[in-house]
Amino acid sequence: MGNSRKHRLFPAAAAFAAWLLVAGLVGGVPLAHPAQEPPAGPPPGGPPVEPPPDFERRETARLYLVHRMRQNLELTDAQSLRVMDILEEMEAARREHQETARDLHKRIQRLLDDPGATDGRLLEAVAAFQRERDRFEAALKDLEASLLKVLTPRQQALFIQLRNRLMDPPGERGGPRRGQNRRPG
Repeated sequence: MGNSRKHRLFPAAAAFAAWLLVAGLVGGVPLAHPAQEPPAGPPPGGPPVEPPPDFERRETARLYLVHRMRQNLELTDAQSLRVMDILEEMEAARREHQETARDLHKRIQRLLDDPGATDGRLLEAVAAFQRERDRFEAALKDLEASLLKVLTPRQQALFIQLRNRLMDPPGERGGPRRGQNRRPG
């Protein structure tokens, strides 16, 4: 079954996956579960290890977003490859941010659990967390600027429209949710 057929069969799932990708990568909204790299290969002497479901979901969403951008923005092959590279850079930045933020959360929790922790140490931990958040947001802005540079002015405008449509939660795109217009049985 080809990818285009899968997307016809599961448009709501594909749209939701794209919304997650756009919200998590382009919108800068951290998602709940950090992505993991797929295993490098099967462990010695054991069965092959499947990539984590989160990795597959993000990869599917990334491919879907590039597909939608190719359709709606009429991207060239060269533009599509560059967009895919930038989206992968965004994903790497998000993974790095989530790992750093997780470590900072643990640091803050240890300080909160320590009755001898000073206000100064707490303030430094909070400041470190805020610096990391600011660093991540700046990195995303730079990557989004790189993405826009790949596009023509018309494609940039179309991208902004597409991103806004994909970031709207399902059912809030101006139309009724599935099943709302059904007549009573």
